[in-house]
Amino acid sequence: MKQLLFATLFCCASMGFGQSSLCMGDSCCLDGTIWSDALGGCIVANVSDTDFDGCVGINDFLVHLSNFGSGCIPEPLWSCGDVMEYQGHDYATLDIAGECWFTENLRAEAYSNGDVIPTASENVNWINGTFGGMVTVYSDAEGECGHYSPTINACDVSQSLPEYGRLYNKDAVQDERGLCPTGWHVALQEELMALREAFGATELKAVDGWYEDENGNNASGFDANPNGYRNGNTGQIWNAGYQANWWAGDSGYATMNNTSSMLTVVPGYGNITGRFGFGIRCVKDGG
Repeated sequence: MKQLLFATLFCCASMGFGQSSLCMGDSCCLDGTIWSDALGGCIVANVSDTDFDGCVGINDFLVHLSNFGSGCIPEPLWSCGDVMEYQGHDYATLDIAGECWFTENLRAEAYSNGDVIPTASENVNWINGTFGGMVTVYSDAEGECGHYSPTINACDVSQSLPEYGRLYNKDAVQDERGLCPTGWHVALQEELMALREAFGATELKAVDGWYEDENGNNASGFDANPNGYRNGNTGQIWNAGYQANWWAGDSGYATMNNTSSMLTVVPGYGNITGRFGFGIRCVKDGG
């Protein structure tokens, strides 16, 4: 219901046919209204007082209830393919192989409850897991950064963050506070396997950014960028442009390099440790 907060209620005394005198001050206002010098008229004293009796009672509530939603345009329901806003970033989404995926890597600096994920600028803290769950950006960590990207300087945070998202260790992935938005989860091993079964590497890869022009056609819409990794043994950041890596939410990880013919899904840690820094893709709960 539109309230009369900004509507001026003028009281006029008859002075004869065609003539009137403007009433001014509280003395000319009806019950439930007060004089407004700014508006030059009477306004509703309380916007919830719909019957202007000077108090807010059951009758006012019933009027509000009967008008609830009147004139409002319903907000459209979110559906896969719409942008998903999370922690200040907008993520494109797409139905891929029957699941709703982020089509770019996660950039979150906090868990889903808002708790900040520690960073580890010093290599010794990263490889020792000093802070448990940790996050980093592909950049020059203690001078230990290299890359193969033909399109960007991957050791420059301003270029690597929008291209590759952030890198997380396995403790961050397995933290009960969660990395993805509510209603989403880190892609599981079976979901990564479904990508492998449905698409070859060429269909998963982005159309540029891969070393030696080993680019894809992105027919899947997954838009895999070669985000490299942070080494769990040395802390070194390496292989952007040449290799793409993602943790699975339950066990293992997925990887492919510039010459791969398909996505490789490793069920355990293989020859790495949980201290490695890999990317994250979020998948909507229930498809």
